[in-house]
Amino acid sequence: MKNKDKKIVGGISASLVLLVLGLVLAIWPHMTVTIIVRAAAIALMIFGALRLIAGLGNKERSLSQNASLGVAGIIILAGFILFWMPRVIKNLIPQALALVILALGIISLLSVLNGKDRGDTRWKAKLVLPIISICGGLFILMNADLVANTGIRIVGIFLVYQGASQLFLDVTKK
Repeated sequence: MKNKDKKIVGGISASLVLLVLGLVLAIWPHMTVTIIVRAAAIALMIFGALRLIAGLGNKERSLSQNASLGVAGIIILAGFILFWMPRVIKNLIPQALALVILALGIISLLSVLNGKDRGDTRWKAKLVLPIISICGGLFILMNADLVANTGIRIVGIFLVYQGASQLFLDVTKK
């Protein structure tokens, strides 16, 4: 197989992977996040267990060694919590972003009100933007699950698009 043919086959393979991944994300966003969070939880539990085994194998019992064993236990516990409650982390990301948007909206609102006090005649028009930010932040905060699923679907749709367009370009390449 020539080098050019290998590149085309590799490009087609990558495009198909993007298409499949995009479809999975777009069709099953909740399941996808659950699998990712649970895989991370398993990794945490394994990491914690390895730390615990290494610490228990150490004959020396110092304060730092005992603290290390405690940390290993906390890591294992965090892994169990994430494994059994993956929705917590899934909703935590949009909620954290919502708090940032909300805080920035409040800061912008205060800035507009300060402009009013300084005599800015356009303060009423400028008031709309921070109010939209505050409302958006509150909406995201109260609908974190919807926002997370929608965001994952959007990523999935763009991956499908990217995979399809790249596949088209690779197949029609001369």
